[in-house]
Amino acid sequence: MNEERKNLTELIKINFEKAKSILSDKTLAESMLMDSLNEISILLRNKITFNKISEVDGDGDLINYIDVTNTESNYSENLIQYYFHAEKIFPVVIMYQNIIHERCENLSDVENFVKKLVSTESFMIRVIRVSENDYPKIDNDIPF
Repeated sequence: MNEERKNLTELIKINFEKAKSILSDKTLAESMLMDSLNEISILLRNKITFNKISEVDGDGDLINYIDVTNTESNYSENLIQYYFHAEKIFPVVIMYQNIIHERCENLSDVENFVKKLVSTESFMIRVIRVSENDYPKIDNDIPF
């Protein structure tokens, strides 16, 4: 019986450490994404900020939205959505508009997504346009 208890204790320790590692990777994934976006903000002399907003959807999933906001005009656009698997954490699904949609199985996949994101011309153009207040204006006087 003592040997069985020892095996159970080892199993608990192994799985405890595994769960802690997964949660750490989740934190690192979110930091990697936000740190990369903050680097862009610094390059644009802090004319923009990236803000994360989280809400629970109808299925009970925590959806995270990242908006880019012009600090002068407060104009804001939603850029990125992501959500982690509720119980296992990974995979995380990350989307930039309808342009990039990735299912990331681990931290390395998240890093690849961030590289793809910052290499996407339309992403950089959108961010720069928001920083320069050069975004499509909505004409509220349209008769329909």
